[in-house]
Amino acid sequence: MSNATIYQLFINGSWRDGSGTLTVTNPATETVFGSVAAASASDLDEALSSAEASRRAWSSRPSKDRGEILVAAAKILATKVGEAAKDLSREQGKTIAEATGEYARAVETLEWYGTHAEELSAPIPHGPNRMIVPEPLGVVAAFTPWNYPAVLIARKLAPALAAGCPVILKGAEETPSAAIHIVEALRQAGIPHGVVNLVFGVPAQISEYLLISPIVKVLTFTGSTAVGKHLA
Repeated sequence: MSNATIYQLFINGSWRDGSGTLTVTNPATETVFGSVAAASASDLDEALSSAEASRRAWSSRPSKDRGEILVAAAKILATKVGEAAKDLSREQGKTIAEATGEYARAVETLEWYGTHAEELSAPIPHGPNRMIVPEPLGVVAAFTPWNYPAVLIARKLAPALAAGCPVILKGAEETPSAAIHIVEALRQAGIPHGVVNLVFGVPAQISEYLLISPIVKVLTFTGSTAVGKHLA
């Protein structure tokens, strides 16, 4: 694989290799053009511990500040839509026009939750003497599929981060670039270490390892019926 693309993990604020790799194939030509890192148990342990270590500071950070990071990430991602759309088309077979449209929606999602972060976290009056106070639930494990990776990653990351929850994102190994581009935009926007972690690997092994951890408090999943049954 000359000039092969290598997709890494993102754990505790740094890009890194995994314990092994999985191949990434162009479905139009059936040629292997890259590899994606596979997380080991120790990688997952560090993702869990860094997410938990960041939880209190992130949840107590003013919602306006959390929102500003999401808006900044949206602006960064918007400058890279052309490149990102080409990557997605190569991995998935989606046309450049469709991939561009998907990234436009991902940008809008990050921006919307960033803009409304204060409103979404504000206390809600409930009768004359009562008030509902939204509180972050804790570390979120987010599982995303290959068919609309950019949109679904944004839909899972943005509300969780706006609410003050750290996220461990399990991206799709078939279409890893969407997770890479969005997480990198968040990194450049100043997301604190540990608040967003990105892992790839054998889906059943990753999901089982994350879900038995007492650190994970929330699961968000979009994918196949078979994997859904496994997670349930």
